[in-house]
Amino acid sequence: MGQQNSAQRLTVHYLDTESNVGTDFPLQITNTTTISDIKTQIADRFHVNPYNLLIVEPELDIPLTDESSIPLFSLGLNSNEITVVHSVSSAGAPPPVPTKGSVQVLSSPGFGGVSIGDVSIDASIAYKHSIPQFQLFLNFVKEYTQNPKSTTLTQQTLRKLVAPQQPKFFVGSFAGALSQHFRATRPLAMLIHRVGEIETTFLQSTICDPGIIPLLNSNFILYVVTVPRDERIPKAGLKLIPGFYVLSLIETIAYIHDSIPLSEPVTTEQFATRINTAALVAAQMYQSRMVGNGVFIPSTFGQSDGSSSQVAPRSDFGLGQDTVLEEDRQIKQMTDQEYEESMMIDKAREESMRDEENRILQMIHDQETQERKEKEEEERKERERAERAKQSEIEATELYVDEPDPSTSPSEITTIQLRLPPPHQTVVRKFLRTQQIKNALAVSRRLCDDLKQVQIQAISLPRTIHQEDQTFEEAGLCPRAALIINVISEDDDLE
Repeated sequence: MGQQNSAQRLTVHYLDTESNVGTDFPLQITNTTTISDIKTQIADRFHVNPYNLLIVEPELDIPLTDESSIPLFSLGLNSNEITVVHSVSSAGAPPPVPTKGSVQVLSSPGFGGVSIGDVSIDASIAYKHSIPQFQLFLNFVKEYTQNPKSTTLTQQTLRKLVAPQQPKFFVGSFAGALSQHFRATRPLAMLIHRVGEIETTFLQSTICDPGIIPLLNSNFILYVVTVPRDERIPKAGLKLIPGFYVLSLIETIAYIHDSIPLSEPVTTEQFATRINTAALVAAQMYQSRMVGNGVFIPSTFGQSDGSSSQVAPRSDFGLGQDTVLEEDRQIKQMTDQEYEESMMIDKAREESMRDEENRILQMIHDQETQERKEKEEEERKERERAERAKQSEIEATELYVDEPDPSTSPSEITTIQLRLPPPHQTVVRKFLRTQQIKNALAVSRRLCDDLKQVQIQAISLPRTIHQEDQTFEEAGLCPRAALIINVISEDDDLE
C-alpha cells in the first residue's frame, strides 16, 4: 500500500526585501508537496516570480532543477516552519545557484544615515552563507541597535572586562558605526554576541590580547553589540550569533570580507591570521576602488606594530594647505548633508513601516473577528443539529408503526418500497393507506440509526417531494409505490 497523502499545516515567514515588509501565514501542504509547489503557492499569493523566492530557513542544499521533484517533508524538517525571502536578483529567469568561489550580490535597504545599496559576500566564504541570510541579519542589527538600551547593555558588558589593556571599542548604533568606518576609511570589525556567551572567553582572552590590540586599533573600527538572551532574532540570523565579521562600505556596497563563527573555540593565532588577511583584502579593494578619486587610504592595513595610521598622498598634493583644508571642510559639509538627508529618508521609511504594521494588525484583528463569528455560527448550527437529532429520536419512537394485521383487507393496505440511503439496502414495507408519510420516515429512522441525526424527506419518481402530513392515499402511493428516503443537506453546511 502507498503512503497516505495526509495534509499538514506549514507556517511561512515571508520577507520582501524590496519593501522590507515581513508577513507570517499558514500554508496547507501534503507529504507529496514539492519545494517548487510551495514556491508557486507563495508566488501566487504575493504576485511575484517564483524564481525570485529563496528558502533561507531551513538551509536547503538542493539544486534548483531538483526542486520540482523533492517533497519538502522528505528532507526531515525539525519544525513545520520555513523562512522565505523574495529578492529580485534576476527578472523573469531563475537566479544563479551560489557556488563556492562566487561573489553574491543583492539589493539591501539603507541603514540609518548611511545608505547600503548592495551586499556582497567575499568568494572565500560565499559557499557557507547566503545573501538573504546576511540581509536579515544586518536588518536585525540595524533595528536592534537603534534602541539606546542596546548601547547601555554593551557598555555594561565592556565595563566588566578585566584586562590590563583593551582595544578601542565603538559602541552605539549600526548606522553610527558605519559612519565612523566611512569617515576613517577603515573596515568595520563587528563583534556580536548574546549576554554571557563570550565575555570570559573570546572577548576577554582574544580581543584583549596584547598582540591583537594593535592589529585591531590600526586596521579596524571595532564595533561591539551585546544582545539580551531573550531578544527575538530572525531564524536566518541565529547561526550568525555569536560571530566576528569584517565588512566595508564602498560606494554604497557593503562587502563582507570575512565571518568568524564564535560558537566554537578560536585560538588567538587563528584569529590574528584571519583578520590580518581580511584587512589586506579590504586594503586592496580600497586601493582599486577609491585611490583614483583622491580619497585618503590607510597605509597600515595588515600591520600590527601599533603605529598610527598613515594616509596615501592625495591627488591634489600640489595645492596649498589652505586649499586642502577648505576642500576637507567642503567634503565634511557634503557628508553631513548627505547624512541628514539619509536620516530623513530613514524616518519616512520607518513611518511607512509603522503604517504597514498597523494595517497588518488591523487585518489580523478583522480575521480573528471573522473566525470568531464563523465559530459562533458553527456552534449555533451544531446546537440545531443536536436539537433535530433529539426531535428525530422522539418521532422515531412516537410515529413508528408496525405492519398491518394479516386480517386487514387488501383494499386498506399499500405496499411501499423504502429505498434507504447508501450503504443501507432497500426495504419493502406494508402500511395502511390512511397512515402518513411521516410514519414511513419514522420506520426509516428505526431501521437506520444514522438517519436520526439528520433531516430526511420522502421522494417518489419522477421528482415529487411529499409532505409529511400526507396520507399514502392522498399522495397517490397506492396500492404499491417506491419512496426514496433522501437526506437533506443545508446550504450553510456545504463546503
